[in-house]
Amino acid sequence: MTAGSSAEARLSVDTAATLNDVSVVFGVKGKRVVALDRISMELRKNEVVALVGPSGCGKSTSLRVIAGLSKPTAGTVQVNVDRKTRALGGFSMMFQTPSLLDWRSVLGNVMLPLEQRDISKAEARQRAEHLLERVGLADFQHRRPYELSGGMQQRTAVARALVTDPEVLLLDEPFGALDAITRDQMCVVLEGLVEERSMSVLLVTHSISEAIMLSDRILVMSGRPGRVLEELSVPLARPRELDNRLDKNARELEARMLTLLALR
Repeated sequence: MTAGSSAEARLSVDTAATLNDVSVVFGVKGKRVVALDRISMELRKNEVVALVGPSGCGKSTSLRVIAGLSKPTAGTVQVNVDRKTRALGGFSMMFQTPSLLDWRSVLGNVMLPLEQRDISKAEARQRAEHLLERVGLADFQHRRPYELSGGMQQRTAVARALVTDPEVLLLDEPFGALDAITRDQMCVVLEGLVEERSMSVLLVTHSISEAIMLSDRILVMSGRPGRVLEELSVPLARPRELDNRLDKNARELEARMLTLLALR
């Protein structure tokens, strides 16, 4: 595969996506900015990987490259989701802001991705209602987004991201704008939803505790230009609860991450 492109080619059946020696260079006001520098990573089937690092290190750029929203300047990108499936929800991406449509109800927002798929309106509604019940919003499905709290809007966005049953879920600081209590609640909700589904998740976060709570592996990144400093396994069984973060192994993992980030 040539630099600056992506392909679905000869990946292991256990692999969802890979970046191989990928670099991304932007031109900003006539200056050359290296966002990613020869970064390599693998996202396996049915696992959660977190990217943790300082602001501007290329975490979100990595997600955009895998999603096909940005092209690498050099290196190769491979994904195990064909283009047709990807366009119909095989890939799903959730951002820091919920980006809901104010003129649609909560239910209508969650059903929106299914309108491009060849399924009946009744099935789409059933899927959306099931997810809204799972995220605790069954009683708010006919409300408009502006009638909800920030946490409830993010719950709606989680349901919308999952309604297509994606093979790959990309999360770009999904809870970064929430207060600490609501953020913890959303971690519990998301961990439960991911655990009961067959999908791969790549999570970008600045929160060490969030990464430990949700992930199977954590990639700690350097400051710009972004490189992977170290890959760390999360030694916690699933399903998880918030108290698991107080586990001795989790505390040791947190200490190692803080050391790596301090040396970035």
